[in-house]
Amino acid sequence: MFSLCFERARERIRFPPGRMAWHDRPMSEADPILTPRQLGFFSEWFVEVVWPSGRKERVDGFSSEAHARGWIAHESAAWIDEVRRPRR
Repeated sequence: MFSLCFERARERIRFPPGRMAWHDRPMSEADPILTPRQLGFFSEWFVEVVWPSGRKERVDGFSSEAHARGWIAHESAAWIDEVRRPRR
């Protein structure tokens, strides 16, 4: 079996087959792409969310890239589920 490798700043992260995201659950084709971004040179970080439709959202309030990546790894799956939940 092949595994996807992602190189980032001298470290290698291996994803098992079927897992291609920072969170630990299989991605479906409808999952968004999550990317940490910095607002300016010395400013906050945010996570750019790009949905399969091309619509973009921003999740603000991160103090560093590591903080944003931590949110992607540990909390983004719950956020995605909440966003997808139908409103009453």
